[in-house]
Amino acid sequence: MRHPGKPQRGLTRRQALMAAIPAIGGLRQEGSFALDYASVGSGEGVRRIIERQVDFGATDRPLARRELEDRGLLQLPTAIGGVVVIANLPGVPVGRLRLSAAVLADLFLGRIASWNDARLRALNPGIALPALAVSPLQREESSGTSYLFSHYLDRTSPAWKSSIGVKSQLVLPRGQSVRGNGGMARAVSERPGALGYLEYSYAQDNGLPMMNLLNRFGEFVRPSPDSISAAVVAADWELLYLDPKPTFEIDTVDAGGPRCWPIVGMTYVLAPTRWADAGRAAAFVQFVEALYAEGGAAIKTGENYVPLPRRARNLARVTMRVHLDPARRIVR
Repeated sequence: MRHPGKPQRGLTRRQALMAAIPAIGGLRQEGSFALDYASVGSGEGVRRIIERQVDFGATDRPLARRELEDRGLLQLPTAIGGVVVIANLPGVPVGRLRLSAAVLADLFLGRIASWNDARLRALNPGIALPALAVSPLQREESSGTSYLFSHYLDRTSPAWKSSIGVKSQLVLPRGQSVRGNGGMARAVSERPGALGYLEYSYAQDNGLPMMNLLNRFGEFVRPSPDSISAAVVAADWELLYLDPKPTFEIDTVDAGGPRCWPIVGMTYVLAPTRWADAGRAAAFVQFVEALYAEGGAAIKTGENYVPLPRRARNLARVTMRVHLDPARRIVR
C-alpha cells in the first residue's frame, strides 16, 4: 500500500479476495492510495510483516496472542472461506464422490493405495471406482490452506493426529509437492489418480470437481457458499466480546450443525500496532474501512467468500480504533 510516488508494497495472500472488493477500486481511482498485493502463501506473508518489509500481511493461520504482542501486531479478520478436496478420477461422476474424515486421512497418509479400495466402495455404492493408484499432493510452501486442512484432520483422525498433526507445511509419507493453489489445481488436473486440497473459491472459480465430506453429525455435505455460511452462523461469536483485545480466533472446523461444511476458517490481515508514517497508517485504516463497508457486501458473493457477520465487523472496527495507535487520531 503506498501513496503516489512512494514505492512500498502491501501484501495479501488473498489475491482473489482483494480483487473482489469494489470499494478498493474506488479508493484507487480517487488516488488516495495504491494497493499492491502478491499471492505468496500465509507463511511468507507473516514473515514479511514481522520483518516490516510490507505495510500489512495476510494469513489463514491466526497468530497466537503472545506472538502478536511480542511482534507488535494487530490481527483483524477479513472474510471466511473453506478448504475442499479434489481428485482426478476418470469416469467418476462430478460431485458424487463421498469421503469420511478417517478415509480422507488414510488416503493422504498412504494407508489407502488404490481408488477402488473396499472402504471407498462402501462409502460410494453404485459408483464404479477406477483401479488407479492414489497420488496425494501437498503444498511445498508454508500455507494457511495446509494449516486449515491439517487442523481438520488432526481433530477427526487419530492416525493423522499421531503422525502429522497441525502444520502449515506438510510432509506426507508419499506426498508430491506443488506450489500454491494454482500448482495444486494443475497437478490434479494433469495426473489421473491425483488427490489434493485447495481453497473453495479457487476450486469453484476454476470448475474443479470437489468431494462431499461426512461431517460429525453423520451428514454428507457438499461444499458451497450455503454450507460454509452455515458454519459461520453456528460459530460462537459471543466469545469475542469477552476479550478486551480480541485476536478473532473463532473455531469453525468440524463445528456447527448438520448442514455445515467441516473445513472452514477465517482469513486475517496483520498490521503493526505502531506506525512511523501516519499517512500510511491512515491509508491502512481506509483500506480496512473499505473492506468492512456496505454491510459486508464489499466482498462479492461471486468470489465465493463469506462476509463476516455484522457484529464481528463492528468489533473489528472498534479493536482497530482502540489498539492501532495512529488510528486513535485518524479515525473519528
